[in-house]
Amino acid sequence: MGIFDRIAGKVEQGNVEAVYVAELQRLDARIAEHTDLLASLRAKRALEARKGDGHEAGYDPLIAEADALLAALKTQRRKVDQERLAAPAHKAVAEARIAVDDQSGTLGTSATAQGLGRVRDAVDALNRRASPGYLDADGIPIHGRQAKLGAKSAEERARAELAQLKVAMGLAPAEDPTETEPPEE
Repeated sequence: MGIFDRIAGKVEQGNVEAVYVAELQRLDARIAEHTDLLASLRAKRALEARKGDGHEAGYDPLIAEADALLAALKTQRRKVDQERLAAPAHKAVAEARIAVDDQSGTLGTSATAQGLGRVRDAVDALNRRASPGYLDADGIPIHGRQAKLGAKSAEERARAELAQLKVAMGLAPAEDPTETEPPEE
């Protein structure tokens, strides 16, 4: 990637709205071109129909294809416009996550502990997938209950991480880590 591409990329990142507006203008121009083309095809078909020699049927597939292309362009324009409206919020959320990640990097939570949590989650997920047919004493599948328990444990881990962040940022007093761990069986 050349220096001009990097500069252009930084300018585009700073002017997100301008990039979306430019794309919408490009799509509007293409929609206008295709609308004119479609009108021209329909006019030519009408002229052929007036002749009465049956050649107007040759325009039908072209008109159908042009209609489909015009509909696709309009759909793409709607999607880009929706994305344009949502982009500032997505950008703000991403920047906030980066800021939190940067702050949490100084907490002392080791990458090993985080990796261990991800490995445990992956192993738990594999076990749930491998044995969805377990039944309780009444013959009712327990898979749904396992999913609820998994969601609950993920929520507990998230709460624990939030508590660590608060302690690190000085927003909450430090707690004894042995109090929050469940007893081992």
